[in-house]
Amino acid sequence: MKKQILNSQQLESMSTPDLISLADDYGIDIPDDLNRCFVISELIDYFEEIKSENSKNDLEELKEEDNVDLNNENTESLPKSYNDTTIDVLLRNPSWAFVYWDISEAEIKRMKEEGSSLFLQIAFFENSETEKPLDVIETSVAANINEEYIMIPLDVKFFSINLISKNELNAENILASTERIEIDQESDLIKSLKPGMKSNYSDAVKLSGMKDLIYSHYINHRQSFSN
Repeated sequence: MKKQILNSQQLESMSTPDLISLADDYGIDIPDDLNRCFVISELIDYFEEIKSENSKNDLEELKEEDNVDLNNENTESLPKSYNDTTIDVLLRNPSWAFVYWDISEAEIKRMKEEGSSLFLQIAFFENSETEKPLDVIETSVAANINEEYIMIPLDVKFFSINLISKNELNAENILASTERIEIDQESDLIKSLKPGMKSNYSDAVKLSGMKDLIYSHYINHRQSFSN
């Protein structure tokens, strides 16, 4: 699976230790005393390089051995494609969504002829009725994959995703779209729990281990409690 690309808004929402940890995961050498703004700048530059590389090797990487004969009744394993253009989303948790899609052979042929590239277009909304999104981000995807993890910004309540293609003239074509998806919001009770504060933990919360989890999070991510 290709590396997750984050935008500046997503990076700004992360704590400084998490930013440094993310840079370390991607092999970016970050000095311990580097200013937070420079850490974000380094990560943005890195993600831009990844997007540039992805756009150069899209549809031509599809190989003949990856094609599946959909009419072969003797095929034991599931086909890699059902020859349909669709996109779906599964929420892993309120912060991460798993996106997967399929593209028909006819659509792939058209895109090859036009020299088009694939993108995921994610729109974030305040509620289920608002037409204008709060923000829209795009991330390029290689033609030889059909799944991706998307990080959801903090405090976003609804989002939808378009699978789009863009030709050499940057003309956009929407291939498939998800419905508007609602993200479960954190309980006000859980949001108010902080180490050192007297709280009336219910029996259910005590049994869940939430008190220990809050304390562990405080020890490892104290910046999250700075407000």
